[in-house]
Amino acid sequence: MKYVPVASEFMSEEEISIICEKNREKLLAKGYEQIHVSEKSSYDEIAYFIITGGTEQQVMQYLLGKNEDSEVVLIAYSDNNSLAASLEIVARLNQLGRKGRIDLLDHDHFLAAESTISNLDIDLKGARIGVIGAPSDWLVASSYSKEVVKNNCNAELIEIPMDEFFDSFIGNDESTEIMANDLTSKAKSIIEPTDEDFDKNVKVYFALRNLVEKYNLEALTIRCFDIVKAFKATGCFALSKLNDEGVIAGCEGDITAILGMLESYKRTKKIPWMANPSRLDPENNIIELAHCTVPRTLVQSYTLRSHFETNLGVGIQGAFPIGKKVRLFRIGGENLKQLWQANGEIIKIGNSEKLCRTQIFVKLEDKKINELLYTPLGNHLVVEML
Repeated sequence: MKYVPVASEFMSEEEISIICEKNREKLLAKGYEQIHVSEKSSYDEIAYFIITGGTEQQVMQYLLGKNEDSEVVLIAYSDNNSLAASLEIVARLNQLGRKGRIDLLDHDHFLAAESTISNLDIDLKGARIGVIGAPSDWLVASSYSKEVVKNNCNAELIEIPMDEFFDSFIGNDESTEIMANDLTSKAKSIIEPTDEDFDKNVKVYFALRNLVEKYNLEALTIRCFDIVKAFKATGCFALSKLNDEGVIAGCEGDITAILGMLESYKRTKKIPWMANPSRLDPENNIIELAHCTVPRTLVQSYTLRSHFETNLGVGIQGAFPIGKKVRLFRIGGENLKQLWQANGEIIKIGNSEKLCRTQIFVKLEDKKINELLYTPLGNHLVVEML
């Protein structure tokens, strides 16, 4: 089968070529031969090698006009949020009634479709959730209307234009020194960020805090990559601190993830963590999760890094306690009535330079790895502390 590589705007053509060449033998062994994206219309069926995260919308655009009865094959490998993007794409295909499957490049078998998803009902008791900017373009399976959220979760989405955040960020004149010193003085080490990065990232926090107070929000999610593009700043610290303060805050405008996080917090009174499923070991039932922000109260220590995909701003590389019991879950489906969940234990902390900064390996108690891939509900998982 022919394949085309798909990557986000943050990766250069040279980097894409290097990754394709590095994986060429594995791809050929599985019967995949690369073609240029301009040639894709010449073939009835092609596979998509998901080079990075943030590619979901591209793939959905490529599928327009294709035979909707044919199975869409996605090739996922172990770096750059490839798996997370693949899960989001297949989840969207499932919502549309189309067939999709993920071929894990580092493993010998396809993972076929078979539903093990359970049903659930969520009552968030009229919670006000800020959606700052629209959901990120790549979240093709994780965006829901205000009506769907109100009718099925009893929560109110408060839509806040990104320009209102920008105005609050630019117009904020509060001193950042004390908060920046608190962040840096408690860090195990500082690698990429500069004083200017810390100053801007604390200002992101103040801008978000202003919106929380203005709109009386219990939770929020923000289209954070727009901050990177506009100011070369990241929301990783701001979201971390808001969570630690009890304002549940999520990345990328992901409505599904923030609903799951808030449900978890209301039920357990414990702060959850939102993360990408980044690598899988089906044989040993282990999943690796990663993200560039984490509430500091959840980790034993942390290092201050740049944001992984852009190498800008401030990311947090936290070390969770080994042996901690966790519950992983994801809600979704057409009306937010479906649930995937699994219990497990943190067995290892990761430090790969090819994934988001905070990384954990979770050994699941039951055989749930394949279930996650059979009928995925989307990308981000909620990690609940037990």
